[in-house]
Amino acid sequence: MKELLSMLNAIRPMSQPLINYLQLVIVAFELRKNQFLLKKGRVSDHIYYVSEGILRGYYEDEDKKQTTKWFMDEGNVITSVDSFFSRTPTLEPIQALEPSLLFGITYQQLYHAYEHFPEFNYHGRELTQNYHVINERRISALQRLRARERYLYTKETQPRIVERVPDNLLASYLGIKKETLSRIKSKI
Repeated sequence: MKELLSMLNAIRPMSQPLINYLQLVIVAFELRKNQFLLKKGRVSDHIYYVSEGILRGYYEDEDKKQTTKWFMDEGNVITSVDSFFSRTPTLEPIQALEPSLLFGITYQQLYHAYEHFPEFNYHGRELTQNYHVINERRISALQRLRARERYLYTKETQPRIVERVPDNLLASYLGIKKETLSRIKSKI
């Protein structure tokens, strides 16, 4: 949890009462490889900081074909955004691709912190803005770039993901076939 508190303090130094509250309510979650953090149809009740491991969010079409929506590794904050904030069942399962260690806070605890520690609203805003900027750039790259350039963009912006994620999942994330990804990688 030390790295989570350091990350939050780097955004803006926190008061000791806020730190004490977070230390009281934040809980560690350990996941095995391929274990689900969140299953389809459940409401996401936690927001998490990834301390170790890689997780993915994905969706399935009518034929049960999985398409990876995102990967998050160490130092990132994750949840099923729509489910967490709208309090509705998710369509997007979250799965650990490696043994993972996360630190989580519930929806109620997060909003308690916002209400009782107004300074924490700044942290929430900064994290939300950063998430939206990164997501907007990723969506733009995946929509406007050709397959080779999408791979290179991802390799540049998320090198640990490219190194650690199986090719079939990376191809799904890039919106290409596994064979296309293999050809691209062989020419680079």
